[in-house]
Amino acid sequence: MQTLAAMKQVTGKVTQIQLMSRNYSTYSTTGDAVAMIYMDELPDACGHSGYRRVGITSDHPAFQVVLSAAMAAKISGQTVQMHYIDTCTVWNSNVWDFAILKLI
Repeated sequence: MQTLAAMKQVTGKVTQIQLMSRNYSTYSTTGDAVAMIYMDELPDACGHSGYRRVGITSDHPAFQVVLSAAMAAKISGQTVQMHYIDTCTVWNSNVWDFAILKLI
């Protein structure tokens, strides 16, 4: 029987958005991008101090919509509800896995 990770949520403001390639150490136009959405209300991702962020990769079906909504929320100062999975598998084990973004 498979055990699923718990989904959690926070409500607050997007403080920063970081965009990068999964292979950021060398320039390449191939592969996936990673978007990291920072919120002060998030706990440190998987115990990594200072990494209060949720990540989503460009191969996710909602990547463009989520990124656009996060940017709009950041620019306008709108409050959002961020749902995330209690795992850090998206990138480098220091970013929560994205689940749902709700603009409220």
